[in-house]
Amino acid sequence: METYERLYPEELAAAKAYMRLEGSEEDALVMGMVLAARAYLAGAGVALPAAGSGRRALYDRACHSLALTYYERRGAGGAAPEDDGAVQRIIEQLKRTEETGDPNTDAGKEGDHGDNSGS
Repeated sequence: METYERLYPEELAAAKAYMRLEGSEEDALVMGMVLAARAYLAGAGVALPAAGSGRRALYDRACHSLALTYYERRGAGGAAPEDDGAVQRIIEQLKRTEETGDPNTDAGKEGDHGDNSGS
């Protein structure tokens, strides 16, 4: 799986909107928490879906929820993502619809079908 070391400005803005944060003073902190959430999802077996796909919307929901949990619990010794049942259900749904690269098992699944151009 790929690692994601940065966020595009629109991704940071979406995360901040979800977290109800304004201004730029905590952008680096939020970015770190979103990247930590992506790493958590990758470790759970969920790759970053193609932009604009239905799976991407669900992925972003899980990622933003995890980042918000990290943000809210940052002074309390960290967060325990496994305690959030809603996020765990989203992760399970994403894992069930994860592409395997095998066209025989990926039939009818959403996601990136080789077009990584972003257009």
